[in-house]
Amino acid sequence: MNPFQLNGYHGPDTFCDREIESSKLYNAIDNERNITLTSIRKMGKSGLIKHVLNKLRKNKKEYSVYYIDIYHTQNLADFIEVFGRELMEKQDNYPQKIRNIFKSFIQSLNPTITYDPLSGLQNISLSFNTTISQEQTIVGIFEILSQLAKTKKVVIAIDEFQQIANYPEENVEALLRGIIQNLKNISFIFSGSDTTMMAEIFNNGKRRF
Repeated sequence: MNPFQLNGYHGPDTFCDREIESSKLYNAIDNERNITLTSIRKMGKSGLIKHVLNKLRKNKKEYSVYYIDIYHTQNLADFIEVFGRELMEKQDNYPQKIRNIFKSFIQSLNPTITYDPLSGLQNISLSFNTTISQEQTIVGIFEILSQLAKTKKVVIAIDEFQQIANYPEENVEALLRGIIQNLKNISFIFSGSDTTMMAEIFNNGKRRF
Protein backbone atom coordinates (compact mmCIF):
# COMPACT_ATOMS: atom_id res chain seq x y z
CA MET A 1 0.00 0.00 0.00
CA ASN A 2 1.22 3.48 -0.86
CA PRO A 3 1.62 5.28 2.51
CA PHE A 4 1.18 8.69 0.87
CA GLN A 5 -2.29 10.11 0.35
CA LEU A 6 -2.19 11.75 -3.07
CA ASN A 7 -5.79 12.91 -3.48
CA GLY A 8 -8.09 14.88 -1.22
CA TYR A 9 -7.70 16.01 2.37
CA HIS A 10 -7.33 13.26 4.96
CA GLY A 11 -7.06 15.20 8.20
CA PRO A 12 -4.35 17.08 10.09
CA ASP A 13 -2.26 13.97 10.78
CA THR A 14 -1.39 13.59 7.08
CA PHE A 15 -1.26 17.28 6.19
CA CYS A 16 2.31 18.42 5.59
CA ASP A 17 3.86 21.90 5.72
CA ARG A 18 1.87 24.97 4.50
CA GLU A 19 2.33 26.49 7.96
CA ILE A 20 2.88 30.03 6.63
CA GLU A 21 -0.14 29.84 4.32
CA SER A 22 -2.31 28.38 7.10
CA SER A 23 -1.23 31.17 9.44
CA LYS A 24 -2.20 33.81 6.88
CA LEU A 25 -5.67 32.30 6.53
CA TYR A 26 -6.16 32.10 10.31
CA ASN A 27 -5.03 35.74 10.65
CA ALA A 28 -7.43 36.93 7.96
CA ILE A 29 -10.34 35.08 9.57
CA ASP A 30 -9.52 36.34 13.07
CA ASN A 31 -9.41 39.90 11.78
CA GLU A 32 -12.61 39.56 9.74
CA ARG A 33 -10.85 40.04 6.41
CA ASN A 34 -11.93 38.26 3.26
CA ILE A 35 -9.10 36.58 1.39
CA THR A 36 -8.53 35.44 -2.19
CA LEU A 37 -6.49 32.32 -2.89
CA THR A 38 -5.38 31.46 -6.41
CA SER A 39 -3.08 28.99 -8.14
CA ILE A 40 -3.23 26.50 -10.98
CA ARG A 41 -5.10 23.26 -10.36
CA LYS A 42 -3.64 20.41 -8.32
CA MET A 43 -1.41 22.63 -6.17
CA GLY A 44 -3.28 21.93 -2.93
CA LYS A 45 -5.55 24.96 -2.52
CA SER A 46 -8.58 22.91 -1.52
CA GLY A 47 -6.53 20.80 0.89
CA LEU A 48 -5.14 23.92 2.53
CA ILE A 49 -8.61 25.43 2.92
CA LYS A 50 -10.06 22.21 4.33
CA HIS A 51 -7.15 21.93 6.74
CA VAL A 52 -7.79 25.42 8.11
CA LEU A 53 -11.55 24.88 8.26
CA ASN A 54 -11.06 21.53 9.98
CA LYS A 55 -9.27 23.25 12.85
CA LEU A 56 -11.93 25.96 13.11
CA ARG A 57 -14.75 23.41 12.91
CA LYS A 58 -13.52 21.71 16.09
CA ASN A 59 -14.31 24.90 17.99
CA LYS A 60 -18.09 24.78 17.49
CA LYS A 61 -18.74 27.41 20.15
CA GLU A 62 -16.72 30.04 18.31
CA TYR A 63 -17.05 29.13 14.62
CA SER A 64 -19.64 27.97 12.13
CA VAL A 65 -17.80 26.80 9.02
CA TYR A 66 -18.97 26.18 5.43
CA TYR A 67 -17.17 24.92 2.34
CA ILE A 68 -18.70 24.79 -1.12
CA ASP A 69 -17.06 23.80 -4.39
CA ILE A 70 -18.88 25.41 -7.32
CA TYR A 71 -16.63 24.07 -10.09
CA HIS A 72 -19.45 22.02 -11.64
CA THR A 73 -22.15 24.66 -11.26
CA GLN A 74 -23.52 26.16 -14.45
CA ASN A 75 -25.83 28.91 -13.21
CA LEU A 76 -27.19 30.69 -10.15
CA ALA A 77 -29.69 27.91 -9.46
CA ASP A 78 -26.84 25.39 -9.21
CA PHE A 79 -24.96 27.75 -6.88
CA ILE A 80 -27.97 28.04 -4.61
CA GLU A 81 -28.46 24.26 -4.56
CA VAL A 82 -24.84 23.60 -3.58
CA PHE A 83 -24.96 26.31 -0.91
CA GLY A 84 -28.37 25.21 0.38
CA ARG A 85 -27.23 21.60 0.63
CA GLU A 86 -24.23 22.64 2.73
CA LEU A 87 -26.49 24.57 5.10
CA MET A 88 -28.90 21.64 5.40
CA GLU A 89 -26.07 19.31 6.37
CA LYS A 90 -25.00 21.70 9.15
CA GLN A 91 -28.43 22.60 10.54
CA ASP A 92 -28.20 20.22 13.51
CA ASN A 93 -25.51 22.51 14.92
CA TYR A 94 -27.70 25.62 14.80
CA PRO A 95 -29.38 27.08 17.88
CA GLN A 96 -33.07 26.11 18.00
CA LYS A 97 -34.27 29.60 17.06
CA ILE A 98 -32.15 29.68 13.88
CA ARG A 99 -33.00 26.06 13.12
CA ASN A 100 -36.69 26.99 13.09
CA ILE A 101 -36.03 29.93 10.74
CA PHE A 102 -33.94 27.75 8.46
CA LYS A 103 -36.52 24.96 8.42
CA SER A 104 -39.23 27.39 7.34
CA PHE A 105 -36.97 28.88 4.68
CA ILE A 106 -35.74 25.61 3.20
CA GLN A 107 -39.29 24.23 2.92
CA SER A 108 -40.02 27.03 0.46
CA LEU A 109 -37.34 25.55 -1.83
CA ASN A 110 -39.13 22.18 -2.08
CA PRO A 111 -36.22 19.97 -0.93
CA THR A 112 -36.11 16.38 -2.15
CA ILE A 113 -34.03 13.83 -0.24
CA THR A 114 -32.95 10.59 -1.93
CA TYR A 115 -30.41 7.91 -1.09
CA ASP A 116 -27.78 6.38 -3.34
CA PRO A 117 -28.69 2.66 -3.62
CA LEU A 118 -25.02 1.62 -3.72
CA SER A 119 -23.36 3.88 -1.15
CA GLY A 120 -26.41 4.68 0.98
CA LEU A 121 -25.33 8.33 1.03
CA GLN A 122 -27.99 11.00 1.31
CA ASN A 123 -28.52 13.26 -1.70
CA ILE A 124 -30.42 16.52 -1.35
CA SER A 125 -31.80 18.46 -4.30
CA LEU A 126 -33.67 21.74 -4.25
CA SER A 127 -36.32 22.96 -6.66
CA PHE A 128 -37.53 26.54 -6.65
CA ASN A 129 -40.94 27.78 -5.74
CA THR A 130 -41.96 29.96 -8.65
CA THR A 131 -43.18 32.66 -6.25
CA ILE A 132 -39.67 33.13 -4.86
CA SER A 133 -36.91 34.51 -7.08
CA GLN A 134 -33.37 33.20 -7.01
CA GLU A 135 -32.18 36.59 -5.81
CA GLN A 136 -34.59 36.41 -2.87
CA THR A 137 -33.32 32.92 -2.09
CA ILE A 138 -29.69 34.07 -1.99
CA VAL A 139 -30.66 36.96 0.28
CA GLY A 140 -32.57 34.51 2.50
CA ILE A 141 -29.55 32.22 2.83
CA PHE A 142 -27.30 35.05 3.95
CA GLU A 143 -29.93 36.44 6.30
CA ILE A 144 -29.93 33.10 8.12
CA LEU A 145 -26.13 33.13 8.28
CA SER A 146 -26.26 36.72 9.55
CA GLN A 147 -28.50 35.61 12.40
CA LEU A 148 -26.03 32.84 13.21
CA ALA A 149 -23.15 35.34 13.04
CA LYS A 150 -24.62 37.19 16.01
CA THR A 151 -23.55 34.33 18.26
CA LYS A 152 -20.42 32.96 16.57
CA LYS A 153 -17.95 33.68 13.78
CA VAL A 154 -19.12 32.41 10.39
CA VAL A 155 -16.51 31.36 7.81
CA ILE A 156 -17.52 30.58 4.22
CA ALA A 157 -15.06 29.14 1.69
CA ILE A 158 -16.14 29.18 -1.95
CA ASP A 159 -13.84 27.03 -4.09
CA GLU A 160 -13.46 27.64 -7.84
CA PHE A 161 -15.10 31.01 -7.38
CA GLN A 162 -14.26 32.11 -10.93
CA GLN A 163 -17.11 29.89 -12.12
CA ILE A 164 -19.62 32.65 -11.34
CA ALA A 165 -18.20 34.62 -14.29
CA ASN A 166 -19.55 31.89 -16.60
CA TYR A 167 -23.10 31.97 -15.29
CA PRO A 168 -25.67 33.13 -17.86
CA GLU A 169 -27.20 35.55 -15.34
CA GLU A 170 -25.56 38.94 -15.77
CA ASN A 171 -25.98 40.26 -12.23
CA VAL A 172 -24.42 37.51 -10.09
CA GLU A 173 -21.25 39.40 -9.16
CA ALA A 174 -23.26 42.53 -8.31
CA LEU A 175 -25.78 40.48 -6.32
CA LEU A 176 -23.15 38.70 -4.23
CA ARG A 177 -21.03 41.80 -3.74
CA GLY A 178 -24.04 43.83 -2.62
CA ILE A 179 -24.90 41.22 0.01
CA ILE A 180 -21.37 40.43 1.19
CA GLN A 181 -20.29 44.02 1.78
CA ASN A 182 -23.03 44.47 4.39
CA LEU A 183 -22.38 41.29 6.37
CA LYS A 184 -20.90 41.39 9.87
CA ASN A 185 -18.83 38.71 11.61
CA ILE A 186 -18.72 36.63 8.41
CA SER A 187 -15.44 35.99 6.60
CA PHE A 188 -14.98 34.61 3.08
CA ILE A 189 -12.25 32.63 1.39
CA PHE A 190 -12.53 32.97 -2.38
CA SER A 191 -10.43 30.30 -4.07
CA GLY A 192 -9.89 29.68 -7.77
CA SER A 193 -7.66 27.82 -10.22
CA ASP A 194 -8.29 30.05 -13.22
CA THR A 195 -5.77 32.69 -12.18
CA THR A 196 -6.56 34.96 -15.13
CA MET A 197 -10.28 35.07 -14.42
CA MET A 198 -9.75 35.43 -10.66
CA ALA A 199 -7.48 38.40 -11.31
CA GLU A 200 -10.12 39.87 -13.63
CA ILE A 201 -12.87 39.49 -11.02
CA PHE A 202 -10.90 40.98 -8.13
CA ASN A 203 -8.45 43.37 -9.78
CA ASN A 204 -10.52 44.97 -12.52
CA GLY A 205 -11.93 48.18 -11.08
CA LYS A 206 -14.92 47.97 -13.43
CA ARG A 207 -16.10 44.70 -11.90
CA ARG A 208 -18.10 44.47 -8.67
CA PHE A 209 -15.51 42.67 -6.53
